[in-house]
Amino acid sequence: MAGRPVEPAIFTAVWRWDEIETVVEREGWMVINGRPFCPAAPAWPAAELQRLVLALRQAGVETRAACLRRELARQFRPAHWARRQQLVRRVSRWPVVANTLALLALAALSPAALPPGVLLSKEVAERLAQFVPGLLAAGALAFVVGAVAAVLAARRLRRWLTPGTVKVILVALLFPPQGLRWRRVLTDAMRPAPHPLLLVSGPGGRSVRRELALATLADVRWPLPLPERGDIGRLAEAAAMRKWYAAEFEGRVLGPWLAQAGLTAEELLAPPPPDSAASCAYCPRCGSQFVRTDGGCPRGIALVELKRPRRQQVTSAK
Repeated sequence: MAGRPVEPAIFTAVWRWDEIETVVEREGWMVINGRPFCPAAPAWPAAELQRLVLALRQAGVETRAACLRRELARQFRPAHWARRQQLVRRVSRWPVVANTLALLALAALSPAALPPGVLLSKEVAERLAQFVPGLLAAGALAFVVGAVAAVLAARRLRRWLTPGTVKVILVALLFPPQGLRWRRVLTDAMRPAPHPLLLVSGPGGRSVRRELALATLADVRWPLPLPERGDIGRLAEAAAMRKWYAAEFEGRVLGPWLAQAGLTAEELLAPPPPDSAASCAYCPRCGSQFVRTDGGCPRGIALVELKRPRRQQVTSAK
């Protein structure tokens, strides 16, 4: 959700929980029972889906809906995500300090690398040359300390990091510029990735919150249509699943978040002002306007009639 633009699905794959045997990621796809299911996403790794499948099997048919609601609440916990981010910043503090020292040493060495007289006078360049060995040693030491601190931070955060993060840090030792961003290496390896709403649940601009909330709400209210070809029973089952998830997500996650952010669905979904005299309909999902009220947008979303201000209607009638 909230990923724009999104292309319509090419095929429909529906699996019941008790039918899922294997879940793996292969060539950028989530593969279930040997068949492509959806593009792989950091927010929902294959290992997480396999764990959920085992939990739902043990829960039984009667309690699966309750388990899914708990999982949905677990995935969207702004306070939990804020605490995790604070932990990451605290644990990665020393790698950042080492990065800063290495950058300062590199910045001090930059004038010495230029020929005398280009940036510094010959006397100053000769005087600075005396400090080059010490600056090189300080920069190398800071780089090594940063790598060691990054490895220790990765070991402390290993429950949330993708496997192989320590190997990535060690490989970065062969490419020093990569080592000057240890915190970014750690945060990029975090899993599962948060829902976009979590990224703005903390302090942030109202315009960013409004834009992201509108995109998410529009995706929930007007999802992209399912492909027309395929097993009719499976397509109906997929539509029912999507309807259930949309209602649960909007009621249990998006609704409370909108209230906390000071936003309302009516305010976000208000019709946009006409962008031209010929505009008479718009797509509620992307906001594009059209000159006809029938049909739909290129992605198959039914158009909504665009209500004009009363003064503009009177002018058009004249």
